[in-house]
Amino acid sequence: MTHYQGIRQTWRSAFAVGLLVWCLISCGEGNNQQGATAQADALLDSAMTYIDLGDDQRAMMALKQAEGLIDELPDAKQPFQITYYIGWVNERNRAYTLAQEYYGKALVYAQEMQRPQLQLDVLLRRTQTFFDMNQPDSAWMTNQEAAVLANHADDSQHALLLRHTAYYELQRDSFDNAAQHAYQSAIMAQDSTSMGEALALLCAAYIRQGNDTQAELVMRTMPGQDGAMRRNRLLLQGEYMEGKGDYEEAMKAYKQLVGINDSLARMQRNVELVSLQERYDREVLSREKAEQRIWYSLAIIALLFIVFGTWLILSRRHRRIYRRYHEGLRDMNRQLGARELTISELKADIDRRLTEMQTLRQQLSQFSSQTARREVEEIFTSVSDTKAGIDVLHAIVSGQNISQFGRREETALRQVLQPVNPQLAAQLDSATQPLTPKEVFYCVMQHYGMTDEQKVQSFCCTPQALRSIKSRLGKKL
Repeated sequence: MTHYQGIRQTWRSAFAVGLLVWCLISCGEGNNQQGATAQADALLDSAMTYIDLGDDQRAMMALKQAEGLIDELPDAKQPFQITYYIGWVNERNRAYTLAQEYYGKALVYAQEMQRPQLQLDVLLRRTQTFFDMNQPDSAWMTNQEAAVLANHADDSQHALLLRHTAYYELQRDSFDNAAQHAYQSAIMAQDSTSMGEALALLCAAYIRQGNDTQAELVMRTMPGQDGAMRRNRLLLQGEYMEGKGDYEEAMKAYKQLVGINDSLARMQRNVELVSLQERYDREVLSREKAEQRIWYSLAIIALLFIVFGTWLILSRRHRRIYRRYHEGLRDMNRQLGARELTISELKADIDRRLTEMQTLRQQLSQFSSQTARREVEEIFTSVSDTKAGIDVLHAIVSGQNISQFGRREETALRQVLQPVNPQLAAQLDSATQPLTPKEVFYCVMQHYGMTDEQKVQSFCCTPQALRSIKSRLGKKL
């Protein structure tokens, strides 16, 4: 068998192995999707059980674990349930900003499924959250978005739309319209809680109108079983008695109201819940993502070994020089994976080794065949690309001016992050939408502990521009 026949046979073997690896990866992806669906179902069931028991922390832990599987789920149904319930638990615990973030994600999944009723549910919850955040104008705009889908609403959703409208009109001193919409909401209410909240708005509208007779009548018919309903009744009673000048009865109502508020406040602390989500997002989720990619990394390493073997066959006539050339490349890869080196030391070492490999390349170009020289040039180009990525990484973490860096620098940086920092590379790959170069650079700065002042200086931008980058990242990661 001639030299070139051996080369053709080697490439045929490499192609066969690559095809086999591709088949195994495809089968593995199918099995992973089925396993992820079953695991997500189990986690959602656990979360619902903990919610029923009032254990929001354990419910949130189960939901955050399910969130880590979203990229592997085949359709939008389970991602919608996961993000919607995370938003709902955050809203219940007064973590309103996080609630709005996850409701936004749930709305995207509902639109993807083309389910108007689910979209209505999300928009109505967002409206209520905006009211709780004391942002009535945003609440009104969101409620108007929901009203567009009113043809698909059931009675309970219609009642909630009307109640939100009445609440907004009450804040704008439109008492007649508020009373009308609150009354319609009470008529369409499907449970005592919804009816009680609508009647509370109706009573408040009558009090503001000075219609004491109707206010007293509504107040007597209001349900008052749970804490929220009792609170509404006492609040209205205190306001009504104060308006009539009966300050003693008003004081009694307000004292009872203070006791209920203290009890509700103790039940609705969100500090632990928000901290739990931050810890999970920072540690557990990143680790699980990295573990899920181990198998794929092994397949890529196997393909790299095949290419490496092919290169050895093509370099038989100059084995000694090729061995030195490969040792330089191997040492560079070892340095890339060494966690004890700083990035500055890594850059200096790669610069030195690249100079040595440049000399070896010149020697090979004098004696090698055209095929061997082409192979050497390809390997040297790969090494040069690796050096370019290290240079970009060094410029970022050392606080240099990176305002002119763009897509080319981002590509070089991503290539080198896989061996240097696989955890950070996995985090960037997990983005739900493509990241811009500045967003990738921001993630690297954040990972290596740079302050906002250092980031602003490196980007040569304003603090407002930096906050805009951070805000967009929050929606993608």
